[in-house]
Amino acid sequence: MTTRHLSMRAVARAIGSAATSVYLHFADRDALVLAALNRRHEDLMQAIDDAQARQDDPVSALRARTLILGEWAYRHPGLYKVLHDHSQSADRDGVQAGVCRPHGRRGAAVYGS
Repeated sequence: MTTRHLSMRAVARAIGSAATSVYLHFADRDALVLAALNRRHEDLMQAIDDAQARQDDPVSALRARTLILGEWAYRHPGLYKVLHDHSQSADRDGVQAGVCRPHGRRGAAVYGS
């Protein structure tokens, strides 16, 4: 799965809307992809934090975090690939679409450099 084959028209078709409606919410395809990646990354980080919070010791917490990440990657292989694919070409702003690097306390998604 790559984001290169995604179009605003295809997204509009999938949600039963006009392509112009999608542009009311996202400036372009890259903005849509980044918003979707941010949302999924936030969901993943919340699941990891929740799993860790249920543990009593650091070893169990690390194990819980690792298991959640592995399960998520297994259930969402395409998203995992896009989040970690460094081979996609840079867009007009020099930000690589599909490159997500954790940053901050909760691992907020930061794209590019």
